[in-house]
Amino acid sequence: MHPRLKCIASALDGILREHPPRAGSLIITVFGDAVLPHGNSVWLGSLIEALNPFGLNPRQIRTAIFRLAQDNWLSCLKIGRRSYYSFTEFGQRHYEKSARRIYASQPIIWDGQWTLVIPAFADPGQREQLKRELGW
Repeated sequence: MHPRLKCIASALDGILREHPPRAGSLIITVFGDAVLPHGNSVWLGSLIEALNPFGLNPRQIRTAIFRLAQDNWLSCLKIGRRSYYSFTEFGQRHYEKSARRIYASQPIIWDGQWTLVIPAFADPGQREQLKRELGW
């Protein structure tokens, strides 16, 4: 390996040790930035291999994928023994909304207005879903 690449790899390893990525967030980023533009489908084995350098083990990745599917961010298509995952319409819409804010060339200027949400008539499950969707 080239000395400069070794230096970069060492620096990245240090950053990842100090600030390990959250599996779910990293998976959504990989789906939005790399999987979606190239057919929106990836074999779970390929995803595990791609995320390994970030310090995530296969169990963490499988658990995060399962939770993202439970939360309707991802869907699964089984072909034989292989599982292929894709963004759902919900997942893609929420990723794109977030990506516009994250990758915006100019910061969004706050207009000084607040919006208050009071889910008084929602059941606990609906309130929890609303809380997750409104969180940033």
